[in-house]
Amino acid sequence: MINFDSLIETSRNFGIFLAEFLLGLYFCKQYINKITEKVPIAKQVKDQSEEYMDIVKNMEYYKELLNADRILLFEFHNGQHYSNYRSALKMSASFEVYRAGLSPTINMCTNIPISVMPHFVAEITSKGYFKCENIEELKSSMPSTYNFKNNLNIKSFFDIAIKDKNEVVIGFVAVQ
Repeated sequence: MINFDSLIETSRNFGIFLAEFLLGLYFCKQYINKITEKVPIAKQVKDQSEEYMDIVKNMEYYKELLNADRILLFEFHNGQHYSNYRSALKMSASFEVYRAGLSPTINMCTNIPISVMPHFVAEITSKGYFKCENIEELKSSMPSTYNFKNNLNIKSFFDIAIKDKNEVVIGFVAVQ
């Protein structure tokens, strides 16, 4: 004798499994298509906004004027929330210009929790700048800042706060 309740339950579970499996395949395909999508380089360059180009032009100008190796523009942001819904405050480099022969560092300067370098961030937000002529000076007083900047081969730097129209610090320019 056939147990219809068991057959219905098994069919329902199989249907749910099949639906989840097909949805998973669909989303995997969408993801793979997105990451493998080829966009011609010429289109990417042409699509740069005028504001973007103005920022890069100014950064290039000051890099040369100051004889700097690199300039990065960092922004403070709320990347995501922690599990208790508190803001996960972070900083990320949005723009970078650097001397020929150097390698980019912008990818290593993304989503850095502010809590990693609290003294450094506090000084920029309170004084409006942070100046360091020799990275070794920070080894004992700000070890996290020292380690981060030293790993990027920074020997000296001058970071200047960026403020919005209300005088709130929203990021900083890092001159190395």
